Amino acid sequence: MTPVYIANCFAMLHPAPGRHGVVICGPIGDDALNTYRPLVFLAERFAAAGNPTLRLEYYGAGDSGGEDGEAGRFQAWLNGIAAAVNWLRDECGVGPVTLVGVRIGAVIAAHAACDIPDVAALVLLSPLASGRQFLRQMTLRARNTAEIWQVDPHIDDGGWFEAHGLRLDPATHDMLSRLDMASLPQCPAPQALVLDEADSPTGMVVFRHLAGLGAAVTREAVEGLTGMRRDPYENTVPHAAFATAVAWHQRALHGDAPPGAEAAPHDDESATSPPRIDPGFAARGRDRMELACLATGCGDETAIRFGPHHSLFGILSTPAHPRPDAPSILIANTGANPRYGNSRGAVSIARFLAAHGIASLRMDGAGIGDAAIDTGEHGVPYSAQGDSDLSAGIDELTQRFASPVLVLGLCSGAYHALRAANHDPRVAGLILVNLQKFVWREGESLSVVQRTTFRTTRFYLQNMVSATVWRRLREGEINAAGITRALAGRAWRRMLAVADPLVATMQGGETPVGRVRRQARQLKRRGVPILFVLAGNDPGLDEIAEYFGARGRQFSRLPNVMFRILEGADHTFSAHWARETLQGMIATFLRQRFGLAIAADELAAPASPDAGVAQREAAFVAPALSVVPPVAIDTSGGAA
Repeated sequence: MTPVYIANCFAMLHPAPGRHGVVICGPIGDDALNTYRPLVFLAERFAAAGNPTLRLEYYGAGDSGGEDGEAGRFQAWLNGIAAAVNWLRDECGVGPVTLVGVRIGAVIAAHAACDIPDVAALVLLSPLASGRQFLRQMTLRARNTAEIWQVDPHIDDGGWFEAHGLRLDPATHDMLSRLDMASLPQCPAPQALVLDEADSPTGMVVFRHLAGLGAAVTREAVEGLTGMRRDPYENTVPHAAFATAVAWHQRALHGDAPPGAEAAPHDDESATSPPRIDPGFAARGRDRMELACLATGCGDETAIRFGPHHSLFGILSTPAHPRPDAPSILIANTGANPRYGNSRGAVSIARFLAAHGIASLRMDGAGIGDAAIDTGEHGVPYSAQGDSDLSAGIDELTQRFASPVLVLGLCSGAYHALRAANHDPRVAGLILVNLQKFVWREGESLSVVQRTTFRTTRFYLQNMVSATVWRRLREGEINAAGITRALAGRAWRRMLAVADPLVATMQGGETPVGRVRRQARQLKRRGVPILFVLAGNDPGLDEIAEYFGARGRQFSRLPNVMFRILEGADHTFSAHWARETLQGMIATFLRQRFGLAIAADELAAPASPDAGVAQREAAFVAPALSVVPPVAIDTSGGAA
């Protein structure tokens, strides 16, 4: 795989010797993050069949240029697809091209194809029929998340549409709302394949629209496409569906089968297993570790490979005007999410840092994003591999910059960052956001962390006087017994934490609570500054209470710790205002703990989207944990 930037869009080339090119137009929003790794395997399968293949990230998405909510993005998406096709033709010598569209990417690809000459075919996977359908789904997801977190979703405030971290200006939102397969101005391609789950009615709608425009369309029901859209740590690659798509493509475009014919079932091993990747393709470009570069206006972003056998991947952000006194910052993966992070948060942080002269590396650990694709492994958070990956990232930064290294992590990334600091003296600072676990017990189910049934203790205490809660309790809608057991367990663990010295003496050895406290004291003695941030209703509140007492007071009082709480944010800081406020906290941390001269006006928390701004700004500057309304962890968005 070879990373490239085309018209300010990040893309990954999967090289092959053939003359028929493929451009994969993925989804946007959470679907893009969740399907990132599976689409790597789809691209490899197309390349293994002899088709030079590009995976494209739209402008303003992923690692591409452009900022959150920038105006005019819809046309930029179409332009990016056209530029990718032209690039394949110029650089790889291809002639006809197939566009592969996934989810909303299917509609976008179909519209783009109407203005691109010689698009031979469309392959549409789990397609949506319209932009309105996509926006409706995003709205429902955002409302569900807001209900879980008990925050105001502010999906559309009249100026911006924002849902699950996707922020659209009014013009782009309007263009998406009018985007429809039924409104295509002409037949986008002479041949098309529609792959969808058997119980999905949308595939048939898309099939009829394309057939009505004169395309020779094949529609097949396949399994596994829903599974690839789950959170990255638990999703699955639908190898059989991908094999069906590539087999149809080869037969339809190379004359092995008449266009529009039903594809034969695939019962060979290749239909249900990963493609056999040519080691030459997988390793191509490894002798040149700095592979592609994007100028962002505040510096350069360079795609690099690093780590053992150059198997890891990352984007190195180098500021145009580096501060000689500044540390460099390693941004860890969250769960198995690709390097750009939930709601593109890692990208916005890296560019914010570069604007202030600070270098950073956002990375893909083994089995994540574009790392180690030739092994076929799946990234697993809370693992020894995650520790090794961070160590490799620290190696890379220390070799490139003569400066201290800070590690920033969200959720499981915070867990691995803390472990790195405990074991690696090169870690000179930590930025830990919504840490869920101080100790991970072998064999513990990740779903316990990701989708805990029970909300935080304060949530239940605050809702005891709610008439709605008592009504639901009488009607059996609330698991009272389970909640009681959970609260009792938390109370018991907090009591053990209070009595930990006595418990350790009775057990004759160090307890997990004692070990975590000892490690915190060691970081204090080493003088490692820590910015510890929690969303106002995050389950991390209960976790820290079980090790450091109510409100984490033993931890928050350590002189090296800057403890912050942000009211109204969800677990992944998906709201634009929350991400900007987090950046302000990071700037304050760097100024106060590392002496970086950042002007005061750059530190102000941005205005929140509602009347609670005063409360949020108070929480932003509070030195310790404030009283907040707790709620269960977000169950979507790919964090772990």
